Amino acid sequence: MSILTDNKILSTTPMSPEARQQRLKAIASNIVATTRETFNYLITVQRRGIDLVWGNEKFTPQEILDELGDQAPAIFAMHRELSEFITDVAVNNNVQADLKQPTHNFTLSGNSIIVGDRL
Repeated sequence: MSILTDNKILSTTPMSPEARQQRLKAIASNIVATTRETFNYLITVQRRGIDLVWGNEKFTPQEILDELGDQAPAIFAMHRELSEFITDVAVNNNVQADLKQPTHNFTLSGNSIIVGDRL
């Protein structure tokens, strides 16, 4: 007997109409849940990114940005795009995304980011 014999994905027998409908409902439910979880995860990642730089209790934002070096501008650009994407999706779905914001002003200076005053 093959280990694939009892594989529910590779069913060799036709499904009854009821079983087919149940399978379709399960797939649709899974897609909805996966979409919701993905959106919520994006929000979690956005908030975590803000906390790592702007809410760090051991290091200043400038120390963290200095450590990132010339990667900081690209990371900030990507994070901005992520935040904009989340906001656009939320607006288009009439929901509010609870995003975090930087706690300080900052400016791009060449290949680095300079932290300014607290907002």
